Amino acid sequence: MFAASTVAASTAPLLLGGCCLTAAVSLLLAYLLHICTRGATAADPEAAPHPEAAFPTAQWAAAMRACDARSAAPQIGTNVGGGPDLAAQHLAGETGALMLDAIASPLGLRPEDTIFGLVERTRWLDARWMAALDGGVRQFVILGAGLDARAWRLPRLSESVRVFELDVPAAIAYKKAAVARLALPCRCTRTAVAADLSEAASWPVALLESGFDPAAPSLFLLEGLLQYLPPHAPHRLLRTVAGLMAPGSAAVGGHCLTHPHPKPNPKPNPNPNPNP
Repeated sequence: MFAASTVAASTAPLLLGGCCLTAAVSLLLAYLLHICTRGATAADPEAAPHPEAAFPTAQWAAAMRACDARSAAPQIGTNVGGGPDLAAQHLAGETGALMLDAIASPLGLRPEDTIFGLVERTRWLDARWMAALDGGVRQFVILGAGLDARAWRLPRLSESVRVFELDVPAAIAYKKAAVARLALPCRCTRTAVAADLSEAASWPVALLESGFDPAAPSLFLLEGLLQYLPPHAPHRLLRTVAGLMAPGSAAVGGHCLTHPHPKPNPKPNPNPNPNP
């Protein structure tokens, strides 16, 4: 299932907490798509995905935000004093729309029937972002940024706010071309950084070289990212994020939780002792 979590800079920065935002249909569809994009096989169900294998899911997510924007009562943005994601349809492109329809149609659902989980996750993370902004944070790092449009759509942003968007080169190039076609006005200072987030030793260097200040408070956003990393990469990623967080920083995100493989039952004790 999806869970929304917050990590705060403290003496134990990796203690996760928060609230679960669930919608059964959305979660099932998200998990199925997650499995498809990992490239796992029956022989190796934990096969690590290619770093760029998850990018089409960004187009799918953008198509869901576009579906919300087209609805009679858009929900994204209403809880933070902003508006819907009007760029989402253009960022999603035909591929995103086709993915959304291809996932919903076989189940007899309309596209709008599948977006609840994504919409609620977006609203929750938007609220965490705006709380950090209103608390004085001026550095925001979106890991696995995909087609995120917060740099354009969130209210009260200014040139003093730095937004760093990290993703694989294919995602960065696609988004750069789409943004150029749309001529989107951006009120903050946005920096795109090409990086493989499964490589814990390299992406922080790229972030620092792009102007990130590890001595200043920051908010790291990890939305729908961790499930697309190799099996042991999420732990390293979170530890690396914690090392970049100055006092007053936080990390928030949504992740896909799956049940571990059950362990075999132990052999019964021939001489059970009810009073050990």
